[in-house]
Amino acid sequence: MLKKFLKKNDNIIIALIITGFTFLVFVGQWLYSDVVTFAKSGDQYQLCFSSFEKLGELLSRGILYGVDSGSSNGATDFFLRGQIPVRYLPIMIFSLIGHYTNSRMIYMAFYALHMFVAIFFALKLARNVFGLPKYIAVLFASSCMPLLCHEMWYSSHAIISFLVLPLMYFSIKSLSCTQKKNWFWYSLPYVLGFTAGYVTLAVALVGCILVFALVYGSIYKKELSLKELLVRLCGPVFIAGITVLFYYLSVLIYLKKIVKAGSYVLADAVGMKTNVVNLLKVIFHSFNGVDVIEQLPIITIGTI
Repeated sequence: MLKKFLKKNDNIIIALIITGFTFLVFVGQWLYSDVVTFAKSGDQYQLCFSSFEKLGELLSRGILYGVDSGSSNGATDFFLRGQIPVRYLPIMIFSLIGHYTNSRMIYMAFYALHMFVAIFFALKLARNVFGLPKYIAVLFASSCMPLLCHEMWYSSHAIISFLVLPLMYFSIKSLSCTQKKNWFWYSLPYVLGFTAGYVTLAVALVGCILVFALVYGSIYKKELSLKELLVRLCGPVFIAGITVLFYYLSVLIYLKKIVKAGSYVLADAVGMKTNVVNLLKVIFHSFNGVDVIEQLPIITIGTI
């Protein structure tokens, strides 16, 4: 009985083990020490966690929009800032729970849950979609860990990184969806992707997922025409786009009219000018990068 249960739920168990070991030190600090190191440095401490706490406070008072009087002398709108995930539904729920309990522990649980989901779908992607053996699937999931851990330096980057694998899985599954009424369910992961925080990267995430699924469908779904592939892929994305349309328009108007952001390009969003030297440095560490972002050294061909 136990063996059957373990075999049936081995993806969940493996993902729990990997996630548990990743956050074990931080949980131990919370339980047995007065030292806390999770989200205690850099942008995580100064912006991400403070925004998480503020979001919980505003939601507890029923505030969903308006001028942010706590920063820049009231010159910004907290819910329209395009670089923090204030409209991301899971973080809204966790921040509200954290407001009434222990915000730092709940904040850590938010990241732990996302890592579990990412590892779980990495295993399903490797085993159920590509048919890899269990041990190779575990190796693949483990190879994603360095990038996932390192991207936790900033909440929006982390969420987008965590969503890559689930979106890859659901995009491939949508290719087998023959009933348009099920597009609504497949659109939900894309809604999460669009609201992941950093608007430019969120759009790039969905775009990259569509390209990946289109290439996969062209190779493994030869019974479908190009038109059928595009319809099945873009249907859920179109529904998700309509869902977030007014939010995106509000952010765009806010950035153009109020903040007057100087750039909207992807290279600036990731903090790295795309040039040959930096691309080569991803593969060969002997190359010296130009304007190298802090997370570039951790990126390897394996994690890509």
